Amino acid sequence: MYKAGSEEWIEKIKEFAGTNLMEDEGVKKLDKMLEDVEIHEEFVRLEGNDYELPKYGTDEWARAYDMIMDERLKLPEPYLMVFPEWCYLFEKGINEGPMSEEYKEVAKDWEGDVVLHIFPEESIGLEKDFYIHMGLHHGEVRPKSLRMVNEEDANRSAYMIHGTYDQWMKISSGELKIIKALMKGEMTLTGDLKRMMKQAKATRVLIDIQKSLPSISPDELGDEAFDVFKKFIKVFRAIAQI
Repeated sequence: MYKAGSEEWIEKIKEFAGTNLMEDEGVKKLDKMLEDVEIHEEFVRLEGNDYELPKYGTDEWARAYDMIMDERLKLPEPYLMVFPEWCYLFEKGINEGPMSEEYKEVAKDWEGDVVLHIFPEESIGLEKDFYIHMGLHHGEVRPKSLRMVNEEDANRSAYMIHGTYDQWMKISSGELKIIKALMKGEMTLTGDLKRMMKQAKATRVLIDIQKSLPSISPDELGDEAFDVFKKFIKVFRAIAQI
């Protein structure tokens, strides 16, 4: 077994993370790589070799997550929504982008981490719950806090918004408004709903920032790429331990 952080491990994980699903060549390469993939509790088997899975929350895991993000940031735009490279751009857009000053003003009184919870959706390969953490504080996002997290970390947040994949896609496009969806009970919230309702303007700006990102949702991929994506995300989540 190749240990996490070893030269062979780094080489394979970089190859896996840095393969482009937006190009036919990348789709074929990933499809071949994932042909006989096996996911176990402590390792993943790719192309006949076993690669250790770093334990979530450890320094080794943090280095692996950052390495995956760096490799995926080298890919041409658009970026896959909710993946590390997308999270990085979203955080940068909130803190430094064209709408950052507007967000700082409307969210200056906000305190409390928020988690976006996506329910399992077999049709896109999400076999278990998916969580995106946002360390929002007084009109900014704390550095490296907008990222994928596991369920244990998600449950530590002050607020968690729960919804289906389709609902989140409608929110990202502006078709569905979070506050209205929460008020109508279409989506649910763990946390203080009255306080969240006061952040309607801040929420709107966050959605506008997100809409400005060069991104693509999984179901916008071509048929062949989408089929490979469903296998890819399972292995990706195993490596990222989320």
